[in-house]
Amino acid sequence: MALLELLPAAPGVAALPDHLASQLSAREREIAALAVAGLQDQQIAEKLFLSRYTVKQYLKTTYRKLGIRSRLELTRAALTGEPADDGPHPTTPEQP
Repeated sequence: MALLELLPAAPGVAALPDHLASQLSAREREIAALAVAGLQDQQIAEKLFLSRYTVKQYLKTTYRKLGIRSRLELTRAALTGEPADDGPHPTTPEQP
């Protein structure tokens, strides 16, 4: 299991492994790291001087780019280095 790395610009904030982080913009990485560290959307918004809605949109984009569906999966990806795939997505029809 990979350990969380620290972002130099924000001490104490967990970061995604490089191969996942490289798929994201700098702001998406920053918001994802704060979410993995346990901050809620409103706390992230206040810390980064953004609206809560903007934080939600960044997280949505991050989830889509990484092929994940939730904060839990984002945290798993940060810990293991791989996005979690717990089976078919609820909106995805099952293949015969």
